[in-house]
Amino acid sequence: MKRWISGGVTFLLICVSTIITEWYNSTKKEEVYEMYQSGYYDTIEQRGSHVEIEKMNLFSPPDNWTKYIIANSCVISVPPTVELRNKDDEYTKQLKNIEWKGFKINDENVVFQQKGLSANQKSAYNTYCRVIVHIQKGKSGDFLNKNEFEELDLNDIHDFQDIAKQSSSGYEIIGNPTVRWIRIEDTYGIETTYIRKGENNVHTCVSSYYFFNNDKMINVILSYRKEDSETWAEDFSNIIKTFKWNNK
Repeated sequence: MKRWISGGVTFLLICVSTIITEWYNSTKKEEVYEMYQSGYYDTIEQRGSHVEIEKMNLFSPPDNWTKYIIANSCVISVPPTVELRNKDDEYTKQLKNIEWKGFKINDENVVFQQKGLSANQKSAYNTYCRVIVHIQKGKSGDFLNKNEFEELDLNDIHDFQDIAKQSSSGYEIIGNPTVRWIRIEDTYGIETTYIRKGENNVHTCVSSYYFFNNDKMINVILSYRKEDSETWAEDFSNIIKTFKWNNK
């Protein structure tokens, strides 16, 4: 039994819960700030212990998408409607001015946001989206290999649901998050999806993915404003299908 799953995924939960809690503490302030700048401020239950694996084909992005290799660990592509956040962009500076602790953009922590936000373009505040990639390093054998999976029991499922609820920073999650294994070609990962309430009855769709490869765990979080699903839903469902481990 791998350490990540033994004892109710305790090792994984500690690492991920700490990371995600920090992200959502920041995210809550981001959403409030962006709602202010913009000028306006279905219960899902997991049934049973057996969860079918969702098989996905690797997505071949159009030429206008941009591919990123992150920390020599993984590859992911994003559409032209999002941009890489830089620590010196105008938006991040303003967030820091309101005592927001911005994400540190380095090899192992990467954030993408709606295009135009870096330059404080007014139109960028009319919507909300984020793509967050975090790489967690461990020791050899700490995690499953990329082409392995182990059955999730109800305790495991509840643990992943609890991570989502505990890391929502006060935002209410509607119903219970769904938890399942996915497979992109030969790469397995765990997907947790849910909708959380935001300010002024605005909702956010969140999909959090956990990929494992021996001594590394990569968490990819995709989120966007539910009310703007027509803009984001299709692209964001394809972003995760571009994920693959980088073969050095």
